Amino acid sequence: MTECRPSRGRLFARYWYVVDLIVFGLLSAYILYVRSYHEVSYRSGLQHNGAPRFATGIYIGFWFLFAAVLVLILLFRLSVTWSKRISDRKKRWMLRGLAIAVLGLYWGVFRVTLRSSGDAFTLGLQEYARANVDVPAIQAWLRTVDPKDCLGDTLRVRIEGLPEAIKSLKPQWASLHLDTSRLPAVRFAWGGLDEEYGVVVASIGTDVLRTPPAQEEATDPNAFYQHAHYMRPLAPGACVYYAF
Repeated sequence: MTECRPSRGRLFARYWYVVDLIVFGLLSAYILYVRSYHEVSYRSGLQHNGAPRFATGIYIGFWFLFAAVLVLILLFRLSVTWSKRISDRKKRWMLRGLAIAVLGLYWGVFRVTLRSSGDAFTLGLQEYARANVDVPAIQAWLRTVDPKDCLGDTLRVRIEGLPEAIKSLKPQWASLHLDTSRLPAVRFAWGGLDEEYGVVVASIGTDVLRTPPAQEEATDPNAFYQHAHYMRPLAPGACVYYAF
């Protein structure tokens, strides 16, 4: 007695939709990875270390090309394969609409996550700074700084010449400026490649979130923290920022 087994062609014809399920599964895995970028960014800021955020962003960009190919495959199958396999026109368009809605949801999650990741990083940096930056001690030191030592667009200072409240944080660089009240302000930061994140401390009465340095002291558009994409308050006269 011979056993009747369905041919490979019949199996493929019967389970033709498995390819679509695999594509949706892979896209779902990619979107979940993209969604983790928000948490990675926050934790990177909390550790004042942009490397994990940068590495995750590189991977997201690399796998984006693969995800784009998957979307093209899916769109082709929606328009061609589904027309052949789903004879019921109403059912076919209903399933197409559902698939396109899911793709739209994925795209929305992708865009929102990438846009909010910078704010998440700055939020983490803000919490790090609140726990580790002694703003009153730095402001007390600024009162001893001669405003004449703060002239210039970007006056880099040696880390060794900074107070212990800044040196203990091990910034990669620091600079002195005059704010619009012509009082000394200091910025110290970390970063790498095309990003920079750090802390700005000025006198207590300075609104560092909205007050640029005195124009006659800062003609360079990249001076001070004017180029920061994200900023959060830290204390009166102080804030954290993230620029890229």
